[in-house]
Amino acid sequence: MKKDDYMWDYRNPYDWMDRTMQGKFPPMIITCAITGGVQGKKYNENLPETAEEQAEQAYEAYKAGAVSVHVHARVPENLSLTTSNPEDYSRVNRLIRERCPNIIINNTTGGGPRLTTEQRMCCLFADPQPDMASLNLGPL
Repeated sequence: MKKDDYMWDYRNPYDWMDRTMQGKFPPMIITCAITGGVQGKKYNENLPETAEEQAEQAYEAYKAGAVSVHVHARVPENLSLTTSNPEDYSRVNRLIRERCPNIIINNTTGGGPRLTTEQRMCCLFADPQPDMASLNLGPL
């Protein structure tokens, strides 16, 4: 591909359709946010909350072509809350890595509205460690 093939107006639907028909898209990374920091089954019964559910959804995204998964681990005793315990992230990461050995694990530092900055960073101390992490400077 030429350099011009990488530069295009993604807001133009006609350019997008033309590129799709001609197979002129550059390589891309598909990331899947399998659940959110404050959303859960209360809002949508299909959102994964448990570590096992998150690993299953990560696997489904992986099979569909995702190469990266964004993770919000939950408090096991209250799945409506994002955790501040690195062990909870370790469990989710381990289960995802078992099912998807080549996926990029992206743990969040967003946490939830009740977490301090230090608590939000707990995801960085998981074992296995994430391959990357989001940088959230505030609640939004």
